[in-house]
Amino acid sequence: MQYFVSAENIAYHHWQLELLIESFKMHNLQDSLVVGLADSTEPIYSEPVKLRSHKHVFVHDNIGKEKNCPSFNRVYGLFVAITKGLI
Repeated sequence: MQYFVSAENIAYHHWQLELLIESFKMHNLQDSLVVGLADSTEPIYSEPVKLRSHKHVFVHDNIGKEKNCPSFNRVYGLFVAITKGLI
C-alpha cells in the first residue's frame, strides 16, 4: 500500500512532514510514502534534512492558490504523482 500526503512547501508544514517521514522510517515503510508539495512564494530559510533526502518528494504548481481553493492542491498533487509514476 502507498500513502500520499499533500502540503504547501512552507516551513510550517516542513516540521510536520519531517515527523511523518521519521514515523514511516521507524516502521520501515519510508518507500511507501509519497509527498506532494504545492509550490510557494514564501522564503524557505532552511531545507528540512529528512524531507530533502526522502526519495518520493516532488513540488507541483500551487493550483489551490491560483483558484483560491487550497484543497485543489490535494487532487492536483495526486494527479501529478500518478502521471509521474510515483503511485
